[in-house]
Amino acid sequence: MSIRTKVLLFAGVALGLVAASGTVLHQSASRAEELRAQLVALDKQLALYSELQHQAWLYLGRLLQAGHLGNDTRGLLREHEQLLHENLEKLQDGLRAEQQWKDVSAGPHEHQLITTVIGAQRQWAQGVEVVLRPTAASSTPATNGWWELFSTYDQEVSPQLEKARAAEFEKQRQLQALLDETLQRAQQIGRLAPFVAALPLGMLAVALLVPWLHELRELRASAERLGRGDFSALLPSRREDELGSLAQAVNRLAEELRTTLREKERLRDGEVEAAERERRQEAETATRDFLRYNAALEQMVRARTVELEEANTQLASSLRQLQGMQAQLMFTDRLASMGRLAAGVGHEINNPLAFVISNLHYVHKELQRTQGAPTEEDRKELLTAVSEAREGAERVRLIVQDLKTLSRPDDASTGLADLKVVVSAAVKIAAHEIRRRARLVEELGEVPPVLGNASRLGQVFLNLLINAAQAIPEGHVEENEIRITARLETPAHVVVELRDTGCGIAPEHLERIFDPFFTTKPVGEGTGLGLSLVHSILTALGGSITVQSQVGQGTTFRVSLPAAKVLG
Repeated sequence: MSIRTKVLLFAGVALGLVAASGTVLHQSASRAEELRAQLVALDKQLALYSELQHQAWLYLGRLLQAGHLGNDTRGLLREHEQLLHENLEKLQDGLRAEQQWKDVSAGPHEHQLITTVIGAQRQWAQGVEVVLRPTAASSTPATNGWWELFSTYDQEVSPQLEKARAAEFEKQRQLQALLDETLQRAQQIGRLAPFVAALPLGMLAVALLVPWLHELRELRASAERLGRGDFSALLPSRREDELGSLAQAVNRLAEELRTTLREKERLRDGEVEAAERERRQEAETATRDFLRYNAALEQMVRARTVELEEANTQLASSLRQLQGMQAQLMFTDRLASMGRLAAGVGHEINNPLAFVISNLHYVHKELQRTQGAPTEEDRKELLTAVSEAREGAERVRLIVQDLKTLSRPDDASTGLADLKVVVSAAVKIAAHEIRRRARLVEELGEVPPVLGNASRLGQVFLNLLINAAQAIPEGHVEENEIRITARLETPAHVVVELRDTGCGIAPEHLERIFDPFFTTKPVGEGTGLGLSLVHSILTALGGSITVQSQVGQGTTFRVSLPAAKVLG
């Protein structure tokens, strides 16, 4: 028997067992559904019996109301008799349906019982109508006998109703017991069916799988020997199913592999001998070529070495020239900034000089006027004039010192730089340019010295101050502001922020403002080197600069410098 046939047999048995279990469960479910429908029909019959009594009390109430109002009560009697007729038909239909049931059926006496109940209620209804009907002598009903008819309903009609209900309740109890029994049987079948089906399936599976596993182990062992190169091992091929066919195919493959292996070994031996001869020839050729190429390579290396030395010498010279040009460019830009501020600086120097000259002229005049020792009052005035002249000269000296700090020839040396002194010097030089355009606010907190070059840092802040001033038109000083702040942001970095309320920088220009020769000013008013040199100076000193700007609202430059104490 083939493996396919065995698998189909196993599947057929499994499907048969599942179908049998499903059929039994379906029959139990159908039986339970049938019993549940019969219980629902009985509930309807009981509801009709209860409705009869409810209709009786409702009919009695309507009769009393009609009698008090003097209305005709015979119409109410006809309506009530019509309801009784309809209820009689419904009860008889339900009873005929019950007679078709095979488990619980209605007896012949139940038809008579229903007729008796309806007849008793009809007779009672007619009697009540006669008692409560208004007479010709009086518009109010004669109520002296209706209590007797009311008690007659409980004596004659109610017992018949209770008998009918009792019969229905008994049938309901029997059907409920059958339903419980059916459901219990279905549960038992549902629990036992898997075990009953699993037993023959397990036995059939064992009968099929045990021989297969034994054969597969033998096939696997033989296949492993073939995989290790033992082509002499043959697989067992005594079975007449698919496994036997597989074993025969593998045996044929092993025979072909043995033949192919022997042929390859013969070819390999010949190739090894030919390769050995070729290898010896190639080795001899390679040795001769190596010696020749080695001599040529050494000569080439010597020539390249000389060329590299000459190139390095030229590069070193070019680097020195570039460094000199860069330093000269920075110094030139600084002098250009000073040139742009020359008028303002001259004004700053002229004011104290005029003050000094005026006071000296006064002293000279007084000394000429006074012959001999001056009076005490003249002496005090002369001392005051000399003191004021000295203060003016001191202001000139400080301005010249700030100019020297910002304009001395550049060098690459770095050291400790007092940031407040450098910023203050730049502010003083640019003050004349700023005061015509905006208010200048300085917030220089206590910050440690920074690692840098005072001259280069002065050039940085002077360029930033000039740019901020030139971004603000003249004539609206109180409406504009240039604010410069310094603070220790982290233990390792000092931050200086310069914020203005000028015209701002367009977004498309923000990424290029630090490029050399980029400027938005008209031709002849800017070189485009200011911010490029600022960026180069700060990068060389280990710092950084960033910018934020919004057109029409202003620009903020943020300079970060390394604090000198990180060296310790």
